[in-house]
Amino acid sequence: MMTDNERLRQWLEDDSCEPFLCPAKYGQNILIKSKKDEQFRYLFHQYCYGDEIIQKRARFEYCGIFFKGGGLIYDSDDEFDLAGQELIAPRDRLQMKQDVQSGVRAIINDRVANDRSKLLIRELSSPQNIKSVDGFKSYGAIEKAKELFLNRESPQDISFCCEYEFGTWSEENLLEYIRDPAGFIRAEAETYWQENQEIMLLQFLNNEATAHELQAIIDAGDSELHRARNIIDAVERTGAQSVTVTIRKNGKEFEFKYGTDQLKRVPSRTYSTWPMAASDRAAFELLFNRYDDFTPGSIIRITFRKKIYYQAEPLTTAEEAPC
Repeated sequence: MMTDNERLRQWLEDDSCEPFLCPAKYGQNILIKSKKDEQFRYLFHQYCYGDEIIQKRARFEYCGIFFKGGGLIYDSDDEFDLAGQELIAPRDRLQMKQDVQSGVRAIINDRVANDRSKLLIRELSSPQNIKSVDGFKSYGAIEKAKELFLNRESPQDISFCCEYEFGTWSEENLLEYIRDPAGFIRAEAETYWQENQEIMLLQFLNNEATAHELQAIIDAGDSELHRARNIIDAVERTGAQSVTVTIRKNGKEFEFKYGTDQLKRVPSRTYSTWPMAASDRAAFELLFNRYDDFTPGSIIRITFRKKIYYQAEPLTTAEEAPC
């Protein structure tokens, strides 16, 4: 006597138009199939309570594609009890999309090998891309360089990384992928290589601009940004939600409680006094100015439970120099 798994596989393989009854916990699934071609069968199911066979007012729902070449059901919604779960491919549409993306990116990254000379072009020709790289040099590169600096990355760590994104599954490309996943990925990679040379060159140019700005930050030595990075490292070591901060501004020192979440981010120019307790903020405004703030360079000490985690002399330009 055949098992449910064996019956299901036999039914999937043959050209019978009969429905397939698959026992479920409180009833049964009724499966029907529609022949796409010699390789593919589209599957639909209806759940029936009790012993009924096909309810006349119930709808059949799409539930997957059977590929005879591989003997697996793809694109299953996995919302029905199906005998023979080993017949269901372990990849849904999202996972297959991720497989395609990672596969194409790996092929392109290997082909480029972080070497700009491997590209088929040497200069940008699109006015939009030329404008984009000019804008990035003026505004984006410095912000990206700050981010990399705070993550303790070096200019040598900046490398080409393929940015290919898979679009959407259509019936045609889904079936093509199921037939030959590796071939589909190779074809996608070749199309991307031929059609996106300027996009890849643009990334190289942006990387070069970022590396230049990052090196400038490193060469600057002690600065507001260096202080900000050291402060982030210090407060992360505390493991605390708030610490005691001491600042020195205009020859005056002030001590207050401050949240580490505020110190872990890099201010565009200054740290705000608003996260302070109301009493500390009032004392700050009385000592300095109601609309004043403080910079990483004005912080001279950070303590937690009487232990010093950060200590430095204030920067002489602490009041002028932005991060």
